Amino acid sequence: STPDIRENKVLEIKAKVESGTYEINHQVVAAKLADAFMDDVF
Repeated sequence: STPDIRENKVLEIKAKVESGTYEINHQVVAAKLADAFMDDVF
């Protein structure tokens, strides 16, 4: 089975990374990590 890959999203992010304009929202990443941790703990 092939993975679900959103080719248009991948190309968009790749272009931003290559041009140096890709920015990560650190608050969103931290919140998702905390949620995943809490799901594992409880």
